[in-house]
Amino acid sequence: MQSGEVDLSAEQKQKLRELGEEFKNLSNSHKIVGYRREHNEHRNYFNKKLSSENIDSLTENEFKELCKNLWAIRGWTKKEWRIENQILTPNGFDKIKSELKKLLYGTEESLQRYDTFRLNIKGLGIASLSEILNMTFPESYCLWNDTHRKVLPYLQLDSLLPQKFFRKPGVGRDYHQCLQLLTEVKSQLAEFGINDFLDLDIFLWHIHEDLIPSSEKKQVRNKNKDTTNNKHHQIALWVVRAGRSGEQEKAALQNNIITIGWNELDNLSSIQDYDLLRRHYSQAYPKQTKNQVGTGSAQVWKFFREIQKDDLIAIPLKSQNKSQKAIAIGQVIGDYEYKKEYGDNIRHTRSINWLKSIPKSEFDNDFLKAFGRRHTVYKIEGAQADHAKTILLKQGITELNTDDKGGLQQAITEEQQEIELAHTIDELSKQTYFPPYTITEIYELLNEKKQIIFYGPPGTSKTYFAKHFAHFFTQNKNNVKIIQFHPSYSYEDFVEGIRPILSETGNAAGFSLQKGILRRIVDGCLETPNQKFVLIIDEINRGNIAKIFGELIYLLEYRKESISLTYSPNNDSNVSNNKTHAVFTLLFIPNHKIL
Repeated sequence: MQSGEVDLSAEQKQKLRELGEEFKNLSNSHKIVGYRREHNEHRNYFNKKLSSENIDSLTENEFKELCKNLWAIRGWTKKEWRIENQILTPNGFDKIKSELKKLLYGTEESLQRYDTFRLNIKGLGIASLSEILNMTFPESYCLWNDTHRKVLPYLQLDSLLPQKFFRKPGVGRDYHQCLQLLTEVKSQLAEFGINDFLDLDIFLWHIHEDLIPSSEKKQVRNKNKDTTNNKHHQIALWVVRAGRSGEQEKAALQNNIITIGWNELDNLSSIQDYDLLRRHYSQAYPKQTKNQVGTGSAQVWKFFREIQKDDLIAIPLKSQNKSQKAIAIGQVIGDYEYKKEYGDNIRHTRSINWLKSIPKSEFDNDFLKAFGRRHTVYKIEGAQADHAKTILLKQGITELNTDDKGGLQQAITEEQQEIELAHTIDELSKQTYFPPYTITEIYELLNEKKQIIFYGPPGTSKTYFAKHFAHFFTQNKNNVKIIQFHPSYSYEDFVEGIRPILSETGNAAGFSLQKGILRRIVDGCLETPNQKFVLIIDEINRGNIAKIFGELIYLLEYRKESISLTYSPNNDSNVSNNKTHAVFTLLFIPNHKIL
């Protein structure tokens, strides 16, 4: 890797020189000496364990200890369990050692070795992988972790990398681009004693720990999302309420604006720092408690600083007829403005291009429950945001004012591609935002118990996760069925029952025994015994469990046994056949015991 592959501006070089000079003057300070000692000890440990002479004799216990010493893993909860179950068990130690040797000492191009390791070994992410490379070859490979993602914006270097790198670079060419940038940074700092990537990491760690204020670290993360400086901005979806009873809806829709309350606050345009806003807020509302000040100022900050141009805004309309409840969707086209011409109750505004009013019936329950939060301004993220954007596309909202190439159409297309069938736990984690160790636990529990109940507050994506997990578990979307219980749901609907046979005219022509959803799934299992099937029961608590399951409650505990059915006493039923797996999604029920 040669320097000069990334061009830094004169301002960027000057900032690096100033910080490099300061770092050189501090090189003998107790703190920097401590950083350097820790880094050298870390490098010596890994260099010894993973040297070409010792890697063949590496034992499984030594590998476990090596993982526990990785900086990238030190912060894990349930560390030993996760190393065992997410790294060793899925891959096997012999395979890990073989791939590790190829990664470090193989003859292929480094980018190919990187991608091959990532493809073949699950559980070690970019931070762990870059750390192993850096500690073994500090002259050739850089670290890439959360520290770098926070410090580069502070150095005004974040614009030189695509926005996705400030989440996680995935393949070898992504890491190569990070390496190119940091190689140039290292070259600029060589005269200040920064000779390899280990020295560079000490320099960056010093900036992260000693120079960036804790309050500014949050702003650095927000800066990475600023569409005015970054053409790779991803459209975000925000809820902004137009008054507790919708009293500001009319003004907002007629004047193409969004607005919030807090009218005691003066013009906020000159405020660039969150701490300053909080002091400003405290002065405007001296009677509020510390918690109220924190909550209120955080929402105001989101409104005038974090919401970016091109972001989408959703306003749940309250002033309309209840039978015509809808959500107004608009796109932000202007920065914060302080205005008085819209009436006494409106001061803080953002200009909006209103796109469409969409009936609430178009959205699923999990998304609508997200509107139950009491805050005035908040972001819709994860599965709920994906669902909302998909609905917008179906409603014909495709052409937006955005630098995100292709507008919402491309954003939706990318989201739809990401919702394709996941083949690994890591892929499912990216789709559902559930950590891999949680998915692993659920996977193992379902294999053992054959049924799971997901419960929690409304709007926490239980159904969304259940569907994606079921697709991953079966590896066949056709083998996943979903139903929703309700008060009138019965045994005859679920298992089997006597049903009328309708003639061509729609009149009852007789009666016959017809199978319910559960019996039909069991038939599928018997026909294809080598496949897995999953039945998702949404809102199971709304049904009468004893009435719906009948005698089959017995089989939930004794899965390998059989039992006679009410309508088919001569045909014993085994609902599992060791292949059917039931996934129950359940809304939270206080003081209620679940099956």
